[in-house]
Amino acid sequence: MDCEKLQRKLDKNTSYRKREISNLSIQIQATDGEIKDSLLRAAFTIIYAHFEGFSVEAIRLFLQHINFKEIPVKSLDYHLQTLHHTKKIIDVKKSTKKRKFNELTTAILLEKNTIFKVEEKDKSIVSAESNLKFDVIEDLLFYLGITTEKFILLSDKQSNLSTKQEFIDRSILNVRNKIAHGENVKVSIDEFEEVKSFILDYMDTLSNYIMDISINETYKMPIKEV
Repeated sequence: MDCEKLQRKLDKNTSYRKREISNLSIQIQATDGEIKDSLLRAAFTIIYAHFEGFSVEAIRLFLQHINFKEIPVKSLDYHLQTLHHTKKIIDVKKSTKKRKFNELTTAILLEKNTIFKVEEKDKSIVSAESNLKFDVIEDLLFYLGITTEKFILLSDKQSNLSTKQEFIDRSILNVRNKIAHGENVKVSIDEFEEVKSFILDYMDTLSNYIMDISINETYKMPIKEV
């Protein structure tokens, strides 16, 4: 998948999510009372689902793009080299056999011409762990070679994602979990609108970062000057 196709797939993935979120907002604005309260609770779980779903799907699309490029592992920056060897690392973790350890050492040190390849749909490679906590987002952004400090939201150039940790864990994830577990948690229209705006902004920002990294190939190991 080249960069143009990656852009189309990201756009398609966000567009249906945005349509559904918009449709929910319209329905909420058109109601009052208990019906509105119920819609807000239901809509909150759906916008969270888009938050989690897009985070995973966007990273998977990025990895499909890297797979497509057929780049030698040693030419990629360390975060993608780590990802390439993740399955072997997991196997080693489960074993006490030294020959298993040797397989990992050999793969890392000697496989100079090995082409990068990961199974992006494997949950040991990409997963939100059923709860998109802040530290899970940190791990997903690691695949792109960026940190939450460097993830600057499009709507607020003064704010990076690291400042949103409590908002993500408490205002989004905690409320969603309480609703999903059957607790009678009320969601105000202001709370819903704040979370909705953040998630829409987050999806656009993540798409932009993925495309910028892909087009500029900043995922490659920097060339050392002689």
